[in-house]
Amino acid sequence: MLINKKEKIVVKIEGGLGNQMFQYAFGMSIALKYNAILVLDISYYNNNECHNGFELSDVFLLDSKVSVRKKFQGGFLASNRYLVKVIDFIGIRKYLLPCHFFEQLYRFNDILSPECANNYYTGFWQNELYFSDIRNKILDDFSFKRSLSVKNMELLNKVKNSNSVAIQVRRGDYVSNKSTNEFHGTCEVNYFYDAIEVIKKENSNIEIYIFSDDIDWAKNNIFFNSISYFINLNKGNEAYLDMLLMSNCKHVVISNSSFGWWAAWINKNPFGVVVAPKRWFNSLTIDTSDLCPKTWHRV
Repeated sequence: MLINKKEKIVVKIEGGLGNQMFQYAFGMSIALKYNAILVLDISYYNNNECHNGFELSDVFLLDSKVSVRKKFQGGFLASNRYLVKVIDFIGIRKYLLPCHFFEQLYRFNDILSPECANNYYTGFWQNELYFSDIRNKILDDFSFKRSLSVKNMELLNKVKNSNSVAIQVRRGDYVSNKSTNEFHGTCEVNYFYDAIEVIKKENSNIEIYIFSDDIDWAKNNIFFNSISYFINLNKGNEAYLDMLLMSNCKHVVISNSSFGWWAAWINKNPFGVVVAPKRWFNSLTIDTSDLCPKTWHRV
């Protein structure tokens, strides 16, 4: 059953760039499948200073048909699962809210409901199974739109013309924010050493490019027996350029980070090796067994 083209698939956008990319890809997959308009509700950023705010339309050449709204009628209600329970209880949802879905699990969950028009989706949807069937479309939409500085262009040429390995060391609020640290945790130094050994089994003469939101910590704590470079070019609203550079390396080692995940996923090297941590969150009760593509190595 096709939804009428006038109907909308609304996705709440929140978090940093990596999270926004998951939410966009998820929404685009549903919109294409049911011939609906994709609306991005970015009202979250009206009252939240998160990373660099809403970045998708500044960074990428998104589909021109996508609607981005800073205000969305019913968005606050629809994205608040506690208010929704109250509204359900008193029986007035159909008057106030679009049909809505909350992400329940980190594993893939086929929740599509074509019979329900004007769907509103809240969640992070960190699983390629939601959009792997439209990979080429997502790669097109996530084409970087800005030109590079001379230094970034030089580095881009360097990683393209060597057996380059990008290593992402994610720290930042994973360390400084207590609640974030307790939930996410950080990758131990030995993880990066083990990951490089995985890549060395299939590759020789590698050059390592280390990207981090805490490059000084990386310089003082991570040491490889290979040519290594610590990259410290892009900060603030240009931090996304690290994703561009990482995605052009021959191989990628990521931390438990959606930013790194996407740098690896948009990498087009067919012979590239990707390594990701087995433990994505501190809690062992969260099932992330299909969070990463099956072709990636999890260490």
